[in-house]
Amino acid sequence: MKIAAVVVTFNRLEKLKICLNAFDNQKKHPDYLIVVDNASTDGTHEWLMSWLYERTKGCKKILLTGKKNRGGSGGFYIGLKKALSLDADWIYAADDDAYPAENAFAEFYAFCSSHPFDDYAAIAAAVTDHVCVVR
Repeated sequence: MKIAAVVVTFNRLEKLKICLNAFDNQKKHPDYLIVVDNASTDGTHEWLMSWLYERTKGCKKILLTGKKNRGGSGGFYIGLKKALSLDADWIYAADDDAYPAENAFAEFYAFCSSHPFDDYAAIAAAVTDHVCVVR
């Protein structure tokens, strides 16, 4: 089973840093972490270029940079399209201010291993104080 996570950002570098740190601290990582930068003008792109080449703790990093801000839906369209091209079985989608709890993906993998794929088309996570928890 392959999971691709898609995070969309625009001019919220400090929130994005917290978000990506939360991904780095996962007990179990998604296979891919796709970040869509919606043409940020606050230094996000420059920071992401260095982040992209930092050592990763368990997932392949992919950065997609837009030439213009296409809004959240446009960013998710680009990110989801990329995730589908990677043959991901599941796609986690979140804004840059949703920080997955350290066990979010471990719980998701555990859920999927005990439930047949045919029974589910989507699974939602609860967001509490900007922390995503799979339930």
